[in-house]
Amino acid sequence: MKLKWLANASGYFVGDYISTSFAANGEAYSVFAVATVPVNGVFNEAMYTRPEHALQVSGGTLTANGNAVLSTHGTAFVRHSAF
Repeated sequence: MKLKWLANASGYFVGDYISTSFAANGEAYSVFAVATVPVNGVFNEAMYTRPEHALQVSGGTLTANGNAVLSTHGTAFVRHSAF
């Protein structure tokens, strides 16, 4: 895939279309854009996932409170500002 195959709106928004979606079955699916060469100026871009590469996830006991985010770093809890 070439960058020029994607629509350009003051820049190519490749990273804007990457996500991870969490399903009710406890698995996480990565979603990414794939494009083929435009034909007569018409773009051909779609979003894909690979269900066979889903990741098993589970909830934890840590929560975010206010403007702070809690995360783990090794065995210690680290408090990060959201700003």
